[in-house]
Amino acid sequence: MSFSLQKLNPRHYKILDLAISGLSPIEISKHLSMTPTQINNILRSPSFQHQFAIRRQTRENIQDTTETDTVKDFLRENAQKAASKLVSSIDSIDEKIAIKSASEILDRSGYPKEQQQQSIQDNSINITIDSTEFTLLKESLDMISAD
Repeated sequence: MSFSLQKLNPRHYKILDLAISGLSPIEISKHLSMTPTQINNILRSPSFQHQFAIRRQTRENIQDTTETDTVKDFLRENAQKAASKLVSSIDSIDEKIAIKSASEILDRSGYPKEQQQQSIQDNSINITIDSTEFTLLKESLDMISAD
């Protein structure tokens, strides 16, 4: 015998809610005073499966949004503590820690790296070159020195 559910009634929606909450067909049947066969027939119905998929996806989307909001709230609450810690590290006895803290603060304030290096190292500029450029620079300096 084939069972085909065309439209969900209020009892079917109750089954839907219980199934989404994780109850097994046997638990649902006991809860609603129905037979497990009746519950299984309803659960296998295409109309029921369609509604089940929609509700499950909606529930997952709500959970994802809630989790994301929780993380954002946590980060927002602790951002001030992190900033305070970073600012207090500028006064560190260890110069490397102080420089790193200053660099991080400048970076978060929107200053480009070149400006950061100048600010951190009292108007000196660091230049990064590769080995080929270094060799060319050295040869040029050697030529100037030879004159």
